Amino acid sequence: MQQNKELVRREKPLDCHNVYFFIARKAALAVLVDEETELLATIDRYKTEAQKYNKEVNIQNFLERVAQPKKWKYKDGTTTEME
Repeated sequence: MQQNKELVRREKPLDCHNVYFFIARKAALAVLVDEETELLATIDRYKTEAQKYNKEVNIQNFLERVAQPKKWKYKDGTTTEME
């Protein structure tokens, strides 16, 4: 019985240390999750901006291509252009 009390007394400080270690670890993991969330939100914002920019560029390229005169090339090498 005395031996059990001695073992419990010795293990108790270790348990407190372990509890503090796990609390600190959990807090560090929470900080990492917050940072990851912020980074993912930033990536999503950049992706949305890039999609808007690319959409505008694609529309502009399409309008320029459509506005150009139509050309047909024949087998004999001549071309016909229509505005």
